[in-house]
Amino acid sequence: MIKRKISFAIATAFFLLSCFPIVSCTKTVQSIGEASDYLIIHSRSREQSSGMYCINEKSEITEKFKNGKMQDLSFFQFNNERLVIAGGRRNNNMLFHLDDNGRFETLHWLNEANYSGVTAITLLENSALAIMNGNYTETTYLNLLVEQDFQGKIIQQNTLEIYARDISVSNNCANVAGKHLLKDTNSNIWNATIVSYNLKNHQMDNQYNYADFNCFWQIVENETSLFCLSEDKSETINTVCIINKQTFDIEAQIKIDDQLNSINIINEKFYVVGDKAIYEITKADALVNTALSFTTTESGFVDWTYVYNGHYYVFFRHAQRIKKKNVYEYGYLFKIDLGAFEKIDIPIYADKWTTMDDILIFPTTMFNG
Repeated sequence: MIKRKISFAIATAFFLLSCFPIVSCTKTVQSIGEASDYLIIHSRSREQSSGMYCINEKSEITEKFKNGKMQDLSFFQFNNERLVIAGGRRNNNMLFHLDDNGRFETLHWLNEANYSGVTAITLLENSALAIMNGNYTETTYLNLLVEQDFQGKIIQQNTLEIYARDISVSNNCANVAGKHLLKDTNSNIWNATIVSYNLKNHQMDNQYNYADFNCFWQIVENETSLFCLSEDKSETINTVCIINKQTFDIEAQIKIDDQLNSINIINEKFYVVGDKAIYEITKADALVNTALSFTTTESGFVDWTYVYNGHYYVFFRHAQRIKKKNVYEYGYLFKIDLGAFEKIDIPIYADKWTTMDDILIFPTTMFNG
C-alpha cells in the first residue's frame, strides 16, 4: 500500500485548544509523515494533561507533538466524515474532519467549556447528539440530551432520567441506554434502562426499565432488534440482551463466560468482544462460537474496540503498566483482519515521564481525506 502524507491539525493547535474556551476554531495544520502508522492520543483522567505521538507498526515512536491540557479523552465515535473524542469529567472535545485531511477543531457542548462532560455520544448527518453528565435529585439522577451542529448551533436539549452509556439512532429515534436510579430515604436502586427519544418532535416517547440488570453499557440495532451489553446485579458485564424494537421486551439473553466490552454487527454477522476472545453469535439459536482467542502472558482487559477498513482494532490494556528499560509498556493494539481473523500484536509504549490514564489509537490512514 502506498502511503500518502496527511495534512493534519496538530502540535501547537492541540496546546491552544486545551487552554482557551473556544466554541469552534480551526487549528494550525501540520503534516504527519509517511513513516507513521498510528496516532496515539492520551490524557489524564483527573488532571488537565494530554499529548499526542505517532508510531509505526514496529511500535517505534516516529513523531511527537507538543503536550496539551485536555482531560479525560476516554471515548469516541466516528463515521466516514468525522471523528469526535470526548469524556465524562470535562467538557473538552476534539472534532476531526476526516473528509478534510483530518482538520480538527474544538467542540464544547452548549458552547460552554466549564460545563461537565458527556457520558454518551453519537454522530448524525449534520450534527452530533450527546448526553451530558448531570446530577442527583431527591428521587433520581438526571442527564441532559443535547443535539448541536458543528458550527455550535444548539438544535435541541432535554432532561432525561438516566445515567447514559450509549446511544443508537435510526429513523429519527434515539435509543439511549444506561441506568435509571430509583432513590428514596432508605436505598438507591439502579436498574438498566432505555429511553426512546423522538429527535423530530424533540421529546421522549417512552422509558423502559429492566430490573434484572444494573446497566446497559452499549446498544446497537438492526431492523428488528436492539442488542444491549448488560451488567447483571453482581456487577459483571457478561450478558447480551436481545430486545424487540417494537415492544422493548427482552426476547433472549446470551451469557458468555467472559467480561464483555463491545458488540458489533459486521456484514450481518453478530460479534461480541470480551477480555478473552472475540465471539460470533448466531441470533436464531443463541449459539456462541469463539472467532479468535486472545493469548497474552500479562493480565489485563480490553479497553475499547472498533471496526475500520476491514479490520477489528482492539486495545488490550495491561492491569499495570510494565517497565521495560527506559519506557513503560501499557498494553497491545490488536489489529485483526476480518477475513481470516488473524491478528497482529503491536505493543504500546510511552516514556517514563508520561502517565497515560486514557489511551486512544487510530490508523493514520483514517485522516487522509
